[in-house]
Amino acid sequence: MLGLLPLGGVLAVGCQRFMADKHHVEDIAAGLAIGLSTAALFYLQARASLQLRPPDDQGRHATHAAPAAAPTDLEG
Repeated sequence: MLGLLPLGGVLAVGCQRFMADKHHVEDIAAGLAIGLSTAALFYLQARASLQLRPPDDQGRHATHAAPAAAPTDLEG
């Protein structure tokens, strides 16, 4: 619900700009479309990177890859 607060602000500003004769409806609609599509793109990218993996043996969900095992053979 809190995520809809910015959308309400944007709609209020758009209506105010239209009523004050500062913008045309097409300008406001284009700005809304650009803003929503940009927000959706970034949301989907962030959501894909935060996908939870299945729980481990203790039932915990891991959100990040496990660290790579340190090499045990240090010949060199």
